[in-house]
Amino acid sequence: ALAQAIGRMMVLAPRPPVAVTLAERHDPDAYYRTRKGLYVWEEFRDRVVAKAKPVEAGTAFTVNGADLGRDAADEEVAAALPSSHLFDETTLCAVLTVLIAEQPDGQSGELENTGRANLLYTPSCVVGVGWRAGRRRWSVDAWRRGGRRWSAGSRVFSPAN
Repeated sequence: ALAQAIGRMMVLAPRPPVAVTLAERHDPDAYYRTRKGLYVWEEFRDRVVAKAKPVEAGTAFTVNGADLGRDAADEEVAAALPSSHLFDETTLCAVLTVLIAEQPDGQSGELENTGRANLLYTPSCVVGVGWRAGRRRWSVDAWRRGGRRWSAGSRVFSPAN
């Protein structure tokens, strides 16, 4: 058990929990469309947005964040996270909307903005969000879980319990 705990600490460096509240009603299908400041890959729309439902204004969420301390595969990241690390698609879309809105021009904030990934896991996929400085926009994509490696310094988010 101690060896597992030490292994998890080497993979993830925890950050303080973050509270996010929707300022207005969130409709994932309307929000997650490519436009100025946001590029939405079809895989994200197909794997996440298609399953997400609207959320009312005032809904609050708390999320945990952690930075990857070393390069790690999806399986290693998931193993280092708490057992309740999976987002449902509705919560993921709502939380991500607030986090992106707080950094519309890629400024510093909860989302990592120096070219590394921000990762959020669902039961079926991993969502990657990144600031693309050259294009001045956030990019949101989704991949099947497993098989990908993420760079040290990437940030991982999970629901707080």
